[in-house]
Amino acid sequence: MQTFKQLFREKTSHAAFKELYERECNVCAYTMRIFEKAEVLGVDTTRLAADLNVPAADLTRLKEADSCDPRLVIRLCRHLGLHEPKSCPKL
Repeated sequence: MQTFKQLFREKTSHAAFKELYERECNVCAYTMRIFEKAEVLGVDTTRLAADLNVPAADLTRLKEADSCDPRLVIRLCRHLGLHEPKSCPKL
């Protein structure tokens, strides 16, 4: 059985899959770290949304991997003191 990392490496070695993945990606390590840190801090989605003055629905979509706005990810990383992405296929 392959690990996720091995499977991911194998799949992204195929140009067509990689192009589709990068075009459709909605979750990344940064997104996961954001919501992990928020949970550790006891900060819910409503509070994060209020802190950043964004609709809570935007954060819910990000958390549930329904959509991703990389600019919002960067703002959230800065707000929570996390390293922000240096590159993103959607930027």
